[in-house]
Parts: sequence; structure tokens; C-alpha cells
Amino acid sequence: MRPFTFRLQSLLKYRRHRRDLRRQLLAQVQADLRRLRDDARRLEQAREKQLNELRELSAPGAVDIDRAAARRYHAGRLQGEIFMRERQQLAVAAQVEMCRQALVQADREVRVLERLEDRQREDYRVEAERRATRELDELWHARLGHT
Repeated sequence: MRPFTFRLQSLLKYRRHRRDLRRQLLAQVQADLRRLRDDARRLEQAREKQLNELRELSAPGAVDIDRAAARRYHAGRLQGEIFMRERQQLAVAAQVEMCRQALVQADREVRVLERLEDRQREDYRVEAERRATRELDELWHARLGHT
């Protein structure tokens, strides 16, 4: 008897490949989101440093107007960059969610085919056993008929 072959094997292989690609894309987008969050933290720390230096320059005594203005300008610029990173994080977080949903769907499609393959493999095994039993019965009856 021929070994079991799943007729939809090529479709299963394609869906597994597509699921793997979606998994890789999700990992890349999550890495992008981590980088954006790290950048935002780094920018926030730099902004805090500028504001602390500005506070120190504004302490009682002689005030260096040019340095204070430069710190204020730089802190404002950093705040703008932080805002942009936060907007980017929102967009990338939406991408992460879309990638997750696509991965869940792709995984579901693979599992459906895998269950179908398992069911067909089991049906094939049961049918093969049934045939083997029938052949043995026929052989046994044939021998009984000749003796």
C-alpha cells in the first residue's frame, strides 16, 4: 500500500512560510518600537539635563544670558523631537497590533490545515488497517476452503 500523502501539502507549506514571514515582520516592528522608546527616553534625559543647567544658570548672581538662551532653545528643540518620537511610537504601535492580528490569522490558517492533515492521516491509517484485516480474513477463508 502507498504511504499517506496529504493532497494540500503545498498549501500547508505556503501557509507556514507566510506565517513565518509575518512572525519575522512582527519581530522587526517590535524592535523598531523599542528603538523609538529608547530614543524618546534618551531625548527626555537630554532635555532634563538642559533644563537643570538652565536652572543653575538662573540662580541668583551673575546670569549668562547667551548660555541660558542656548539651553532654553536646545530644550525646546529636544521637546519637539520627543513629541515626534511619541507620534512615531503611536504609529508603530498600531503596526505592531496589525502584525499581531495578521500572525494570529496566519497561525489559525496553518492549524486548520494541520488538523485536516492529522484527521486524513488517521483516516488513512484506519482504512489501511481495515484493508489489511479484510485481506487476512479473505486469505484465511481461502485457506479454509482449500483444506
